[in-house]
Amino acid sequence: MGKKKVLITGVSGLVGNVLAKSLDQDYEITGVDLKECSQVPTVAADCSILQDILPVFSGIDTVIDLASNPSQYSAWDVIHNVNLKCTSNTLEASKIAGVKRVIFASSNHATGMYEFDSPYREIVKGSYRGLTADSIPLITTDMPVRPDGPYGIAKA
Repeated sequence: MGKKKVLITGVSGLVGNVLAKSLDQDYEITGVDLKECSQVPTVAADCSILQDILPVFSGIDTVIDLASNPSQYSAWDVIHNVNLKCTSNTLEASKIAGVKRVIFASSNHATGMYEFDSPYREIVKGSYRGLTADSIPLITTDMPVRPDGPYGIAKA
């Protein structure tokens, strides 16, 4: 049996490039992005246009959804028209193509507002005095999301 086929949306970005390199030994990697990625076979297409990306999803076992505008300072209309539209189209194309697994990449910006609370505020500032591993509560998936802006909302 051949390698499972993995499609990475946003493959030419920082995380996409690193992920493609690390998965290449065990999986057949394909990418889709606005620009080609030299690391893996890439289809240059706009993920915010469903018809442009639909053919890429055919025969794919798993999709890793990274396509987005990564700027946490982008305006809401940019985030909506790029990040949310790309994710929506990725899910729709996966459904149409019969993809069995879609992995959505979140971000630390989905919980960014915790950085204004103690002890996280001190950690962000690099002030560890009086902090021990036991005194720092982990931010877990059971806690409410607290996005720090439009990008964080889209990744929550």
